[in-house]
Amino acid sequence: MIKLGTAGFRGVDGKDFDEQVVQIISQSACNIIIRNKLKKEVVVGFDKRLHSRLYAHEVCRVLVANKIKTILCPFSEPTPLVSFVTKEKSNDISLMVTSSHNPYIYNGIKIFGQGGKDISSQMEEAFNAEVERLKPSDVKIISWQQCKNNPLFSLQNFENEYVDSIISQIKHPPQNISAIFETMGGSSYRCAKLLAKKLNKNNIYITNINTISKTLPLAPIPTEENLSHLAGLIEKHNCKFAFATDGDGDRLAVVSPSGKYYNSADIAPFIYDFAVRHKNEKGSFVCNKSFSILGALACKKLGKNYYTCDIGYKNIENMMAQKKANFGAENSSLCLKPHSPTKDGLMAFALLLEAIAHTENEGKTFDEIMSSFKKECGYNFSYKEVSFSLDKNFDISKLENFVPIPEKRLVSKEIFSTNIKFVFEDNSFVLIRQSGTEKLMRIVVDLPNSCDINKVIQNVYDGIKQIVGI
Repeated sequence: MIKLGTAGFRGVDGKDFDEQVVQIISQSACNIIIRNKLKKEVVVGFDKRLHSRLYAHEVCRVLVANKIKTILCPFSEPTPLVSFVTKEKSNDISLMVTSSHNPYIYNGIKIFGQGGKDISSQMEEAFNAEVERLKPSDVKIISWQQCKNNPLFSLQNFENEYVDSIISQIKHPPQNISAIFETMGGSSYRCAKLLAKKLNKNNIYITNINTISKTLPLAPIPTEENLSHLAGLIEKHNCKFAFATDGDGDRLAVVSPSGKYYNSADIAPFIYDFAVRHKNEKGSFVCNKSFSILGALACKKLGKNYYTCDIGYKNIENMMAQKKANFGAENSSLCLKPHSPTKDGLMAFALLLEAIAHTENEGKTFDEIMSSFKKECGYNFSYKEVSFSLDKNFDISKLENFVPIPEKRLVSKEIFSTNIKFVFEDNSFVLIRQSGTEKLMRIVVDLPNSCDINKVIQNVYDGIKQIVGI
């Protein structure tokens, strides 16, 4: 059964996701474009997964058969590039063959809506209604040879425009700084090399760990465990830090020379703080409810508005539009609206490089810079997210009477979507949620440094297991 969620569809390649699924989703896109009189031009991209290029060809065969102008990226590209091009062309729909950070046994299609944004809830409903209605025999399709020879089809490389847009957001060009960019075996490699070339007054080492050759369950996602190899590379090249994206280039993580791990909950507030103080950024900061309180503390220090929304990137996009904000963040990545409406790991790398290379940070290690920033904000917490396998759905309301940390006084509890958040009197929190894209349960905690964060997480998990019967 095809059911879209999180702006697209993902499944095990060859089992839940195959040529027939691709064709039906593509035909659904055509029907929606034609019925709603949307712009008849679609950009198609694909990542580096085993069959992604072939699936992208299937998409093009259906689009062209339906007389829709189709532009295919000739190389595997990061998902944010497709969003950026959709915005630049003012298109209404684009299709990206990717399963993002999921394990390599998965593949999928991400759908962007008007201007490169995640599709709206209404559009998602329209797609779901369409894919449920369609039969394989309803699909209009031509051969790949016919598609290639059709004037409606073209191959276009947008890497220069995309990287130039990233560089245009840098006000203080970094110089004489060394950093590593790890692409996790994903589709950011070409654009990362181009970005490094254009930032030629710096030493940027592009690496591309071959995650496919490792055990299949390993996902191309920049977790602390998956980036353990970077500390040695940092030492070898005498770098300031190492930066990593996920398989399709929208997530981020950073490793310092000491081996310390940072995610967007650390990095995004730091980049925003730099933009306000040194780049005349006047807008507010938007994040979701699982984000670290460092964001709120940074905004308080700067005298800026801070807004939170439900989990799901489209909610951040909507809040950014509502509040006219340029910065949006999840704990996995960040967005800078003048560049693109969606989150972008390469953009984050460039902004971080700019901030770290600024004169105010000369002579300081990466850990010292981040420690000083957190101290200025009054943040003496530790933030962590962990995931556990989950073989069934469960009703989050079953945890309504759960007490995740008995020794702390609970001041508020909020149930929203498939999440429950417990906030304590010292502003620390525990958030429990079921993933919308994988069979996982996530536990997010933001706790004082005095707490044993791993022990708290284990106690929370053990308590949940008893209640929901995992």
